[in-house]
Formats: sequence, structure tokens, C-alpha cells
Amino acid sequence: MKRNAPSNNLSKITKTVKKEIKLTPQTDSDDEDDYCEAKVSTEEEIQKLQNQMDLVLKNQIKIIAKLKELTNAPVMSNTISQLFPITTVEQFEEVNAEMADPHNKYVPIMREILKPNGQMRVGGMRKHLHRIIHADLIFEYNFTGVHNKKSFRDNEHFNRALYEINRREGYTEAEYVKEMREVFQTYKNRRHKRASDLRKKNLEAAQLEPEVFFEEVICPDIE
Repeated sequence: MKRNAPSNNLSKITKTVKKEIKLTPQTDSDDEDDYCEAKVSTEEEIQKLQNQMDLVLKNQIKIIAKLKELTNAPVMSNTISQLFPITTVEQFEEVNAEMADPHNKYVPIMREILKPNGQMRVGGMRKHLHRIIHADLIFEYNFTGVHNKKSFRDNEHFNRALYEINRREGYTEAEYVKEMREVFQTYKNRRHKRASDLRKKNLEAAQLEPEVFFEEVICPDIE
């Protein structure tokens, strides 16, 4: 009897443990669910990485654009100041000759001067041609070369460049010619008005100048 006691006790313990644990065998369905969950998790991680890469790429594009802006701005500014405005007839003729080359360096710079950010400056060439050609040089020309002026029209390549820069829908060469005539007239009137205003200012200053007597300079009153 004593020998059977341990065996009976072991049997009871085993039954109790089985009831408490309630083990259930793993099926093929469970394996499939685990695979699906792992697959979804992997796809989510891939998408997350892709989003992060897209963000990095966008930032890189912005950084590169900013660096290009910062590095090119001084160069463009220096180039403009070296080439424009044109100040002499010789320089003007030289630029016009070089513009025969379709890939010349002048047209892009002229376009940037007259149409920064792709938009024509307010007032157009009537107010801003002097940024390309110095006002003193403009006064030596008119469009056709009459009245002892030099002919602006004879500079064919330069005119073609200005026409293309100002070109817009419905803008014809005839309209360009009309506009350029008005541009030269505007600068002529402006120059005459400036000269007239200066003469008037000098005249008024002379009339208002106080009289100074010799005695007052030599022997000023002492109070």
C-alpha cells in the first residue's frame, strides 16, 4: 500500500496541472495569422521609411536651391555691374555685335534686369531702359537717327533682344517700334525737365542769397 501512494499522488498532480494550464495545440490558422501580422508590420515600416526619405529629399531640394541662390546672387550682381549700364557708343556697338551669337551672355542678364522673377518692372522700358543703357548715352540716340542723333534702330541684334524680352501675347514688331520711339521721347523730356528744374533751382538760390557788406565783414558789430 505504501508503494502505490506516490504513484497515486503523481497522477492527481498531473491532472490538476492540465486543468490549470488548459493547453491547446497550435493550428495552421495560427501560423497564417502570425505571418499576416508580420507582413503588415513590415509594410508599415517600409512606408514609414519611404515617407522619411521623401521628407529628406524635399529638404535637400530646398537646401540646394537656397545654396544656389546664395552663391549665384553675388556673381550675377557683379556681372551686371560690370556689363550694365552701357556707357559708351563703342561698348554699345561691341555688345550689339556679340549678340549675333544666340548663346551670348548679355540677353539673360538684360532679361533679369528688366524682368526680375519673370515680371516686367513697373513702368517698363520708359522707366528702366537706363538700367541697360546709361541715360547720358540714351540721349545721344533716337530710334531712327534723325536730328543729328545716332540711330538706335541700326543695332539690329540689340533691338531683337529687347523685342524678345518684352514680347507678350499680341505684341508685334510694329508695337515695339512705337514703344521705343516713345521711350526715347520720354527720356528726352525727362532730361530737359531735369535741366530746367536745375536752372530754376539755381536761379532761386541766387535770388535768396543774402547781401554781405564789406564793412560788416571787416568790422562786425560787437555787442
